[in-house]
Amino acid sequence: MKFALSAANKDDHEGQTVATYCVLNKIEFKVFQKPKDVPQDFVPVGNVKWVSEVLGKKEVPNYYPTFLQPYLFRKVWRADKWPYGQRVFIKPADCHKRFTGFITNGTWKGKKKGPYWCSEIVNFVSEWRWYIAGGKIYDARWGSGEKELIPFQVSQIKWPSDYYAAVDFGLLSTGEIALIESNSPFACGWYGPTGEGKNYCEWLAESWNYLKNTGL
Repeated sequence: MKFALSAANKDDHEGQTVATYCVLNKIEFKVFQKPKDVPQDFVPVGNVKWVSEVLGKKEVPNYYPTFLQPYLFRKVWRADKWPYGQRVFIKPADCHKRFTGFITNGTWKGKKKGPYWCSEIVNFVSEWRWYIAGGKIYDARWGSGEKELIPFQVSQIKWPSDYYAAVDFGLLSTGEIALIESNSPFACGWYGPTGEGKNYCEWLAESWNYLKNTGL
């Protein structure tokens, strides 16, 4: 296991977390400017665009996998046309981060190119992230909102053995623990302290090996 840090992201929380883990455990890591210079046996750490270029494949996100849809507790749908006349939460459906998700106001204001994922608007009062690789929970961390104990309901989910993701759940104001979204297992934020990155680094490495061998 070796790590390649993006020069642009080496000083952010995730870059520092990986670097700290490597130094403490005498694991090799290097900083790279260009994705094409990253060796095949290094795990890349950087933003979505940079890591995607290292992988060399276009990734279409699966935010709402079928086995997790019972946890949505709201209507979510894919659309090719802008949801004029509707107030919804919207984000791109064809790739990560083409634009940042936001709440529309029912007009053409802020219109972006489709396709989209649209969601009924709900109120999350707490959010957590689960780091899953090979159907195993590597870690779970509180992300934002009212800080409470990690909800046990998510730990009871039967995760498929070929499932790799960073999965966000939240506590709704109505009391349900609901799926926010499932993120592809790379270029995902670490919600723990810099000095507690062992599980995060192992999750990155396991997930990267899966991505390289199976594609997206």
